[in-house]
Amino acid sequence: MKNKYFILFILIFLSISCLNEKDSEIIDDISSPEYNLPKGEKGSVDRKIYDIYEKYGTFILYSFEDKDFKRKWTGKWNKWYVPANKSKNLKYVDRFVDFLDNEIFSKYEPEFIKNNFPYKVFLVDSLADAVEYSKYKLKNVLSNGNNAIAVSNVGVKSDEWTEEDWNMLAADVNNAFTIFYYSSLKKKPLQFLSLRTKNIKMQDDPLEIETKYNYSCYSAGYVSGWLGKTYLAPKEEEDFAAYIRFLTANTGTYLNQVLERFPLMKTRSISLYIFLKNKMNMDLVATQNANFPNDKITVDLLTSK
Repeated sequence: MKNKYFILFILIFLSISCLNEKDSEIIDDISSPEYNLPKGEKGSVDRKIYDIYEKYGTFILYSFEDKDFKRKWTGKWNKWYVPANKSKNLKYVDRFVDFLDNEIFSKYEPEFIKNNFPYKVFLVDSLADAVEYSKYKLKNVLSNGNNAIAVSNVGVKSDEWTEEDWNMLAADVNNAFTIFYYSSLKKKPLQFLSLRTKNIKMQDDPLEIETKYNYSCYSAGYVSGWLGKTYLAPKEEEDFAAYIRFLTANTGTYLNQVLERFPLMKTRSISLYIFLKNKMNMDLVATQNANFPNDKITVDLLTSK
């Protein structure tokens, strides 16, 4: 009888051991990178991409299969694209990797990027918000709303780009990121949203400082709106994204000027700053200061009404 119990004990012990080993294998598999990134030589594109993944937890992909581009965590993403230009020793890929690192990732705290930025960034030459090519639907940036964004113009077109073109791309990437981030928020900035007004009244700036568009939007408490016969209020996620971009991508001099002149802009900015600081551990003041070390805003601007 004892031998039977002993044998039973051994079988149970072995079963538990095997289960633990399998669980460990599953955990290792889940935590391991989806892509085996080559480390590359110091200073090479591959090393830069590897270092970005190590620091921020985001894959930058310039060479991938079509099925990787289409695959989401849920469903598929069918968008027309042309692969990135990989000629001339990855000159174009290198250019855009540096851009993402210097103009996007470095503007935020690494932990914030790790927790909130899309898992993958696909670098492509051309991109359309359609299943087939359409010159009317070409885009600089697209988000799949799930786990990735795609950035286009990684090719000869960027040879002719001006500073304005690069600034536009930065705005497009930040916009895609922020909208992606907003959609994932479990808690929305309710006070910030409660201060939204209806349509935007078109009016000229009596002091002739701002454009008609800016003055009309700022007076209604918005950074931007929709153009038409009347200006329309932006969608919630676009409103949220525009404010973050506005408060971190402008000089302290300009922000002080606008927020002191337009009370509703200031009230909404304070509300959003407090929400992001307390709920999401995102510091808009610190980000603006890093972007404009010679023209900073102070915490007082976004804490005192």
